[in-house]
Amino acid sequence: MPTTQVQLGNSSGFFLARPLKASIDMPSFDNSAVDGYGVRVRDVVAASTKSPVVLKLSGTVRAGELRLRGLAPGSAVKLFTGAPIPAGVEAVVMREWADESSAVRIMRSAEHGENIRRRGEEFRKGDEVVPAGTRITPAVVGLLAAFGIKSCRVYQKPIVRIITVGDELVSQAKARSGSRIFDSAGPALSSWCRELGLPDIALRRAGDNQRSLTEAFGKAANQADVIITVGGVSVGDYDLTKSVFKDCGVRQCFWRVAMKPGKPNYFGVLESGRRRKLLVFGLPGNPVSALVSFYCLVKPALLKMMSGRVPVSPRFRARLTSPLFKKPGRLEFVRGRAIVKDGEWTVAAVRGQESHMLGGLAQANCLIHFDAESTHLPRGSQVVIELFSFS
Repeated sequence: MPTTQVQLGNSSGFFLARPLKASIDMPSFDNSAVDGYGVRVRDVVAASTKSPVVLKLSGTVRAGELRLRGLAPGSAVKLFTGAPIPAGVEAVVMREWADESSAVRIMRSAEHGENIRRRGEEFRKGDEVVPAGTRITPAVVGLLAAFGIKSCRVYQKPIVRIITVGDELVSQAKARSGSRIFDSAGPALSSWCRELGLPDIALRRAGDNQRSLTEAFGKAANQADVIITVGGVSVGDYDLTKSVFKDCGVRQCFWRVAMKPGKPNYFGVLESGRRRKLLVFGLPGNPVSALVSFYCLVKPALLKMMSGRVPVSPRFRARLTSPLFKKPGRLEFVRGRAIVKDGEWTVAAVRGQESHMLGGLAQANCLIHFDAESTHLPRGSQVVIELFSFS
């Protein structure tokens, strides 16, 4: 995606288009890591709770103060967290190990540099702090703010249009009658796009006919960077989506994937007369197939468009608590529920593995990878699980 400049307060959820380099040392000066007393190490070598060392209190320095006097031998200076370190201070003894009246009684020894944050110990001026492609989280906002940054260059977010296909579908705002069904995939995908931080999403429905599909696609293509259709990409008499794509000038990149659920997946690109490529994803009509396909194929593409990076999903090895069976030929994504038990990931398939059963997917927190040529995974075997992340 192209880049744009956004104010720091509005940057959360975007991805940095340029690396952030330190404009100053961080910390920018030596400062105290605790509330305590700045001392010279040789003055407190013999200090203990039974035999405290008494030092003269030479003053107090708070965070943000600039007037610093050097520390004379036999003296201590009271320091608050973040206060700059006066010349001569070699260590800071925590307040818990001191007692203050007219003088300061130090009840433990100290080592050079103890409880002192040194200038540049985290970043030196010119260091790369955050690489390009990093998602801006609250922690990243805080880091940018610490360097005085007011705005940053980020990748724009793609405009997404979703088209659900099928004469049988109705929205939740309308009454369901006969054999018609509520559209579940459309609202689910819209919600998922919002979880990814995409603000410009619209959902349309199209019937199982050339005219309705062509009209819906044409309107979406005039607005979007990405079009996601659901349904009509298989080989039935009313599966017209692929032919509409072709008639509209979309170049097919692939159709059908050796995965379950989600075999009849389509991907194409429309380039002619556009400022940039329009990506077209044709997902299967069954809701679980559509959502798993979105997770495996569309979500990574959207994140790469926004970040310039190929995202990596968190994967772990887990022990199966019940056996699994399937036919060979396709990588199967079994919806599972994983937990950590006795320091080890364990996983079990949830009920409702059919591609129309959303209940199982709603309960799942991971996908179990069941290799294409495998037919049986016995109980206790080690499998790869991929933890679900909707954001």
